Amino acid sequence: MKRLWHMLLPLMISACQTDTRLPISSAYFQIPVGSHLVLNQPLEIPPTSATVRLQFGTIVSRFKTQDFEPVCVFESRIVGEVAQRIEPDRFEIIRVRRDDNTSSAQVTPLAGLIKVSSGGDAGGGRRYYKTEMFLRSAKQPQILVMTCQHAREAGATLFELRPLTMEEIRQALGGYFTLQLAGVEG
Repeated sequence: MKRLWHMLLPLMISACQTDTRLPISSAYFQIPVGSHLVLNQPLEIPPTSATVRLQFGTIVSRFKTQDFEPVCVFESRIVGEVAQRIEPDRFEIIRVRRDDNTSSAQVTPLAGLIKVSSGGDAGGGRRYYKTEMFLRSAKQPQILVMTCQHAREAGATLFELRPLTMEEIRQALGGYFTLQLAGVEG
């Protein structure tokens, strides 16, 4: 039995590791740390907000976002009384995290209250699959993260709830951003 564990343990450990040799077209391709997110044109974060959302290559308000389509959220540390202008820059991706968020916060427009429901609640809810790219820039240190995500109804199968592909992320970002992958051609 001990010998069986010695044979199975390395296989089990390797099964948990990300394979960086996956094709870039795969939803399970991992964005390499050391890649860059390049802002190609100035971007404005609205007053009293720390984020700007991009979907279908355009800026959209959080209330007009289509949750079931790829959307990317660019986030600053600062929430200001006036709009924040983010200048073109090359942001280094210093960490990448993927998460299957099984709970959601939904705004109830009439009451202005936030309703939080988990995938297991009778009320349903949405499940989000997020890819978070933590960013660093010497010129604009207030920039934190770019989160790209999409939603599926609670109870979605594993095949329906998957990471976004590079193509889906790039379509959401449009001409505003270019994703330069470290060590990857194409």
